[in-house]
Amino acid sequence: MIREFGTDGYYYDGAMFSGDCRNTAHGCGWIDRDGNLRDSFPLRKIHRHGKRLYQILMSRQADGLIFNHYSGNLMPLAGAWSHRLLLGEEYMIHQPGFQVDLPDFRAKFYGRQFGAPVEFLVYLDNPFQFREGLAYTLLHDINYSAYTLPALEGLVPVWRIFDRMNCENAEWLPYWHNRRQVRLSPQDPRIVCSLYLNAGESALAVVGNLTDEPQSVSVEIDPALLQFPGNTFSAAEMEWRRDLPVNDGKITIDIPVRDVRLIGITPGRTLPVK
Repeated sequence: MIREFGTDGYYYDGAMFSGDCRNTAHGCGWIDRDGNLRDSFPLRKIHRHGKRLYQILMSRQADGLIFNHYSGNLMPLAGAWSHRLLLGEEYMIHQPGFQVDLPDFRAKFYGRQFGAPVEFLVYLDNPFQFREGLAYTLLHDINYSAYTLPALEGLVPVWRIFDRMNCENAEWLPYWHNRRQVRLSPQDPRIVCSLYLNAGESALAVVGNLTDEPQSVSVEIDPALLQFPGNTFSAAEMEWRRDLPVNDGKITIDIPVRDVRLIGITPGRTLPVK
């Protein structure tokens, strides 16, 4: 099929998931001491199956892509032979207003622990709004799965900001690793800041308010981390193109409920935002 039709990838919609099975015709199930047929979970077979499909594709399409959608069924054995993971559909069971537990989100969506990058599948209003989903993705350096035109239109300006601030080549300092260098007020576990740092040149601070109240957030970044000449800098809100006040090294910004703001930081001058 790959040769005949030029297939350049696979999309698994839950196919790489090992549920319980007792079909002895293909080797599943086991008999307990009372003679009852019991379920088994063919984890190694799923792993070998994924590996075989990967080898078949890559031997014929070196630039092929395997997109693995297995929302809520997190099994490294099943996701190991994939180029990209699609997660997030498991949240559809919740109502708008549902709050994601951040340590749980990192464990599922961060991507580094599985080896393949993750896309966050956000069904609008089911339960997340666009800006809410954007906050989770930007704070964790993962992709937002833009399956609708409005979502794509909302993402394009953000991508341009990331290009402009050279985030691709920046050092990424996530909120759970930068708390000594980035100090926020008010202190709340759901008010967090991740940083893209080009030391001595620029930084992009991703500041998220994941609470249920609007917040005026003060951001203070250790000058030794920025390495700017003279330890002075200017700041601008990048999406809405406005300069931000910097007082005693602290940036203050208002953030709506369950939203995110992108702050461009440059040494000793006002960042041109137009």
